[in-house]
Amino acid sequence: MNAYTKTRKRINKWAGNCWNGVGVAVLKGDRMKVSYNKELHRRVDEVLFYVWDPIGVNGEPLARGEYESYVPQVVKLVEANDDIRAISKHLAKIVSSRMGMSPNKKQCDYAAEMLLRHKKAVIERRA
Repeated sequence: MNAYTKTRKRINKWAGNCWNGVGVAVLKGDRMKVSYNKELHRRVDEVLFYVWDPIGVNGEPLARGEYESYVPQVVKLVEANDDIRAISKHLAKIVSSRMGMSPNKKQCDYAAEMLLRHKKAVIERRA
């Protein structure tokens, strides 16, 4: 058994084999939080790409990461409140200030509603 294998076995024993899937050891009590955050992040990313999609690229597989830079901030906003208007306003601000386009209010409202529905689903699934 080489040094790498020995070290790996010690780490696995110490961490209780509770790796979160991205190579980070977490304590067992934090597993649910990690999976909640990961799941909410994934769902927000999907809603932004497939539902909100202000520039209309969701049919192009090469553009899949187009809105990825907005995900962390939108996740924080979704976690912080349940107000569709606040989330919709934030999405509209992204469209106008960062993309230089006129926002579609109905599209932003619908995306905000879907984000909150997904948040609720993730919370219910966790319970």
